[in-house]
Amino acid sequence: KYDEIKYMSSTTDFLVKSNGKYGIVGIDKKFKVKNIYDEIKSLIRQGYNNKQIQDKLMVTYAQINYQRKKIQREVWAD
Repeated sequence: KYDEIKYMSSTTDFLVKSNGKYGIVGIDKKFKVKNIYDEIKSLIRQGYNNKQIQDKLMVTYAQINYQRKKIQREVWAD
């Protein structure tokens, strides 16, 4: 089903790649972030213990724009 699977120990989730697109799947096998992004990076703050780690997701600017336009189209359609 996936071309690549990478375990992210900081969040106990999985970074998955399928058909050139990335997403995040939880331990329950459900998508937390759909695999529609060209790139997803996990930025883990250093110097914190596991309970204090703050994970942030960053996607490419093009994908953010795509999502904004999609939302705008959906709003105008209603």
